Amino acid sequence: MSSPATESYADAVAARAEAASEAKVEKAISNQTKWIITTLIATSIGLMSIVVTLVIALAD
Repeated sequence: MSSPATESYADAVAARAEAASEAKVEKAISNQTKWIITTLIATSIGLMSIVVTLVIALAD
């Protein structure tokens, strides 16, 4: 049978591991969101450059 101090320490370690795991998941989601936003912005810029090129070409 383990002592209450050992059980308390084990609970603290488990809680810390769970918190670290949650923080990693949140960071991964944050990084993925940044990549999605960056990709959307790059796509928008690319599409706008195509539109501008077409407008200039058709205006001639």
